[in-house]
Amino acid sequence: MIEAVARDAAEMRSELTRYLRAYAPARWSQMIRTGVEFTIPEAWSILSPSKMAANLVRAERDRIEGTPFYALDPEVSAAAIQAGVAGIILTPDALPAPSGSIYFHHPVAEPGPHRAGPARIVTWGAPPPSMGLPGLWLTWYADLRESKDPAVAAMQPDARIVLDQENFLRFLPAIDDRLIPGEPPATETARILRTVLLALFAIKDGLLPTREINAPPAGNEGCIVHVASAPGEDPSELPRAMVRAATRHSEEALRLVLGEE
Repeated sequence: MIEAVARDAAEMRSELTRYLRAYAPARWSQMIRTGVEFTIPEAWSILSPSKMAANLVRAERDRIEGTPFYALDPEVSAAAIQAGVAGIILTPDALPAPSGSIYFHHPVAEPGPHRAGPARIVTWGAPPPSMGLPGLWLTWYADLRESKDPAVAAMQPDARIVLDQENFLRFLPAIDDRLIPGEPPATETARILRTVLLALFAIKDGLLPTREINAPPAGNEGCIVHVASAPGEDPSELPRAMVRAATRHSEEALRLVLGEE
């Protein structure tokens, strides 16, 4: 099972790299021309759509190339999604690395009216320096291979993955409302953000054992995948353990800001 998860994750990572290199510059430029708004530094707002898209793609490639790549096995993916109601205080030291990518065997979001396919792969990393704000950039992509809509295949026949959504989150002392559970129903974006961060917190906390596997997809260079699997205890306890880890971190972060010991 672990090897199969690694292979699936490596294939998805390969598709993401191919998309960013071959299709994203033109696609994102066209999206900008049609009025789609990306999160960008203010200095980029005067650039042409093609230059703005090129900068966005370069920043995204910097977040994933040569950085850790984690894959969550089925039990861990399900636990992170189930536990995604936790509140989170975001600080740099809560992450397993400043930037990287993470694959969910069970998607963090299913296809819907505004999503071409299930969202399985997420990238995280620092914003461009010109943003001028400390924080985290999170982006997730839809897997077109599982889309059952013929119009999707016709719209994008040459790519198997597509940008779904990108978000910028400030580090503490700023607190993003999307990371704090409110009255239900919470927005799907808020749920996905908390789910992804819970998984990253659990990896950094050592709650999720990882195993390094070299899993090259067919015909491509090798890809090192850090597969996170559920510990040997009762899997039903894992969501609560992930929430406890995030809560512990958040409480410690707030104590430091408030000057408490």
